[in-house]
Amino acid sequence: MSKAERNSMATALLMAQAQMRNGVSKDARVDYGKGYDYVSAEQMISAARAGLHAAELTLVRTGWQYLDGSDARPPLVVCDYTLMHSSGEAMQFAGLPWPIIEQNGRPMDKALAGALTTSLAYFLRDLLLIPKVDGEEVDRRDDTGHVAGVLGVPGAVALRKRLKEANIEATELLAVMHSKGVQVPEDMAQWSKDLMPRISTWILKRRKEMAAADGSSDVTAE
Repeated sequence: MSKAERNSMATALLMAQAQMRNGVSKDARVDYGKGYDYVSAEQMISAARAGLHAAELTLVRTGWQYLDGSDARPPLVVCDYTLMHSSGEAMQFAGLPWPIIEQNGRPMDKALAGALTTSLAYFLRDLLLIPKVDGEEVDRRDDTGHVAGVLGVPGAVALRKRLKEANIEATELLAVMHSKGVQVPEDMAQWSKDLMPRISTWILKRRKEMAAADGSSDVTAE
C-alpha cells in the first residue's frame, strides 16, 4: 500500500469505523419503572470524535435550517456536514433532516437544541457504522405522554395570525368553543389538529358576520 493510499480519506474512514466496531458504552440511566441504562447523545458524540481523530478525520456541521411543519409532518431541522481528512480531502453531506418534537415541558427552543444534538449523534453512528446498542436515548425514551396530532408552536402561531387578520380575539374563539362543550388546553400549541376544520369554518362565518355589520362584502374563503 502506497503512502497516498494510506493517507486517503477512504482508508481513514475505514480506520475510524474499525475503531468503533465494539459500539459505545452506556453512560446514563433512567430510574422510573424497572429502570434502564442508555447511551446519551453526548456519549455517542464524544466516542465518535475520538474515533475520527484517531484516523485524522474531523467533522464540521457547516450549516442548518429550520423547516416549518405541516399536517403530514413535524417541523424539521436540516443539517449540512463536511468530513475532512488531514490529507486535504473532504466529503460533503447535505440536506440531512431530523424532526423537532415539541411537547409539554419541552418548548420549541429546547426541542430545536435537542434535535440538533440528537441528529448529530445519529449521523455519526451511521457514518462510523457504530453497532446499535440496546438502550439509546431516542430508542428508549419514554414517549407515553406524547400526544400526536397537536398544532405545535408553528400551528398555534398560524392560527393566532389568522385570528388577528380577521380582527377576532382568541378569547372570543375560546368562548364559542366552551359554549359548544369543546374543552381545550390553555396552551394553543396543544390543541388538536382535528379542531382546525371547525375553527376555519367558524372564522369564515364570523368574518362574514362582521363584514355584514360593517356594510362590507370583502370576505374571501380561506
